[in-house]
Amino acid sequence: MDPEALSPLLLQEVDVQKVQFEPPRTWDEFLLLLERAKKIPGIKAPIVCGDTSWPITLYSLFEAAILTYGGYSLHHDILIGKLKFTSPIVKEALKKYFIPLLNYMSDPVDWVSAIDLWWKGEYLIYPLGAWIYSMVPDPDDVGFFFYPGQNATMTSTDGWFVPKATKHPKEALALLRFLASKRAQMLQVKQGGHWALRTDIPLEAYPAYARPLAEALRKMSIASPLDASISGKFSTTFERYVMLLKAQPEKLDEVLSILEGARK
Repeated sequence: MDPEALSPLLLQEVDVQKVQFEPPRTWDEFLLLLERAKKIPGIKAPIVCGDTSWPITLYSLFEAAILTYGGYSLHHDILIGKLKFTSPIVKEALKKYFIPLLNYMSDPVDWVSAIDLWWKGEYLIYPLGAWIYSMVPDPDDVGFFFYPGQNATMTSTDGWFVPKATKHPKEALALLRFLASKRAQMLQVKQGGHWALRTDIPLEAYPAYARPLAEALRKMSIASPLDASISGKFSTTFERYVMLLKAQPEKLDEVLSILEGARK
């Protein structure tokens, strides 16, 4: 299984240095960064919103707000149905730490095109998975930060399967054993934008630009994404109605009721 690259807030270090930005340590510093970014000539919006399914910016920020300011246990309780989306503590975390970010976000942009526009300097921040390192001209020029105070993040995995009807089950299993080996994992992470599924892969195996993020992830708890874990009808409902909040943030309570109903 290949853990996919989570959801850090990515920004170009050259732009940060130009206007003397530093990764925010508190929520107030984060809002100040966004306010200052609005005033940079050529910046259309501080945050670019990627569209379509899994890489959508809103998903990342929506869940990260729950994980960071509600807590890992709260996020897990929502996932297993022990806590409702409509619970006051969930609403409070989203109203305070997700809804305000919508004011600093672009309209939805094709997520791949958004990378090019972000790289050209039309946006300062792109909340996306770290596979973006392999999609930009110079990965050394990409910095990152998480929500201030964040100590947990989401990741999903791509599964490996051997069909029962295969004519070569021994060879297929041998391949999977190799792919899961330390040697293969070190080769994989060397490419950048990939994160080891093993805990014994040294930071030195990663490209220099990826090591700070790899090190930060080692200190975080890992949660399963809500849409992929609850799945079924919930996944499409989640995609549709979290996106609705971009245009109508005042409908948060209604959207949370719809999400709770979609898990049944």
